[in-house]
Amino acid sequence: MPTENEIRDELAVRLTLIEPGLTLVEKNYFLRNSEGSNGFVDILARDSTGLFVILELKKSSNTSREALHEIGKYVDLLGRDKGIPLRRVRAMIVSTDWRELLVPFSYYASRSDFPFKGFQLDLDSDELTPVRLSEVEILEAPEERSLTESQRLIVLDPEQDPEVIWASLHAALIDLGVQDFVAAKLVSQSHQVSLAVALGTVWIPEARERLVSSIVQAGLLDEEDLEDETVEELVFTELSRVWRVATLGVCYPEKVGSLIYAHGWALTSWFRSGVFEDALVFPDSDLSDLVQGWTGGLSVGKYQGRARPANRLQWNEMVEGLDGALAGNESWRSVVSEWMLQVAGRSRGFDVAAHVYDPGDFLQTLVHGFDEEDLARLVPDMGVVIEDPVSAVGLIGMLAWNGQSVDLRSALASVYRSPGEWGDARAFGGVRETDRELLTAWNLRYVLWEKKAQDDLPKLLHLERGRLVRTAGRENFLGDIVFPGTRPLADFFDRYAGEIRGIVGKLKSTLVIDGTTATQLHFIDNTTPWQW
Repeated sequence: MPTENEIRDELAVRLTLIEPGLTLVEKNYFLRNSEGSNGFVDILARDSTGLFVILELKKSSNTSREALHEIGKYVDLLGRDKGIPLRRVRAMIVSTDWRELLVPFSYYASRSDFPFKGFQLDLDSDELTPVRLSEVEILEAPEERSLTESQRLIVLDPEQDPEVIWASLHAALIDLGVQDFVAAKLVSQSHQVSLAVALGTVWIPEARERLVSSIVQAGLLDEEDLEDETVEELVFTELSRVWRVATLGVCYPEKVGSLIYAHGWALTSWFRSGVFEDALVFPDSDLSDLVQGWTGGLSVGKYQGRARPANRLQWNEMVEGLDGALAGNESWRSVVSEWMLQVAGRSRGFDVAAHVYDPGDFLQTLVHGFDEEDLARLVPDMGVVIEDPVSAVGLIGMLAWNGQSVDLRSALASVYRSPGEWGDARAFGGVRETDRELLTAWNLRYVLWEKKAQDDLPKLLHLERGRLVRTAGRENFLGDIVFPGTRPLADFFDRYAGEIRGIVGKLKSTLVIDGTTATQLHFIDNTTPWQW
């Protein structure tokens, strides 16, 4: 049986089987390593453009496992020992067996910062002479199968069994070619049951074309109406046509959170399909965070996560998650972005934990929370904590009042002429923009403080010409920390409690809230003048 070295020698005189213009420099080329073991490159060659080509040969699945380690070592040693820069290096793996090699090779080849190829080597009947080399096609990168914001709510009738509904739903989605999805079983205080169904990423290449064709042929929508829809939303559109066992109601992460926290529903269990069946990889707590929009970038205004700056991919995901959650709040977003850049520059391996809650609708907060015990939980807040055991740092964000007097009703009328206009802003996605106008009219603003463990008092943060500026506060005679032009939101509530109750009362008089589906309806003629 010919040895690997004998096959190498035969291949060295047939390099044009791999690529025209490839010429031999040396077989078993020695590279010195002062930091560890030395190395011998099976074949060092040069291509037609003058680049050096490191070629490693393997003839069995056992030895093929070593190829990636050797390629990495030799590429680095060519620079360390011979001073050859990375831009002048290519690498190739030639193997008779790719069973153990294909997956790791695909991973490294797709991420390599130098040209890296693989070749299947076919030998003559003598098992020595190379007769053909064909380039190995790397595997496509695996698709992320996280939950998406595409959700639907199924409100069950008392006689409907959740297990039966899930089994039917599961079969219908599988028939549509969808594998990865979950349903959260929600139970109300009156024991009513609903299923919040969330789809995972649909990664089947032909899914969009197939779904669009079916929906258009059924006459539900025109093709141009579907251009901007995600594949997951197309799945639900098609599902609503073919599955008539139960009604698929409107749902999204904020609605699931509202059902749980505002209307007393309990998330009691999960139904799982596809990759989500693995509860070790996707525990209940992770699914709960995803389906409510706390993680995964599924919700503007909500985020929670933990990462280390040293873990670059994880850190970038967290920075992007924070940025997405703060997309509607430039006051916080710009400061947090600059602050996180400074954090990333620190070298210790500490954890950074972040939390954002900014619903972007202060009137809604007042309607559901004013004069209630959980008001503090409903008002905007955020925090980022550097959990450094030596010098912990916290970034705290909240709404504050500037202390100046204002006529709340007149200011409110300058933004929303009637409760109906507020309802329209909520219904058509414009409430975040008008909410910022309302906060300004009421002399409220988003602020951020930084508190270091070694400091007695926090510092107020703001951006000035793109740089973070830290303003120190002082303690007044009551022991409260005072910053110029910044007073706690609680002072605002105390000062205007009567007016706020009047505004909230008028808003509630126009509302009908369905706690079953967390739906809020306005009953008012928007053309009728309304005196706040």
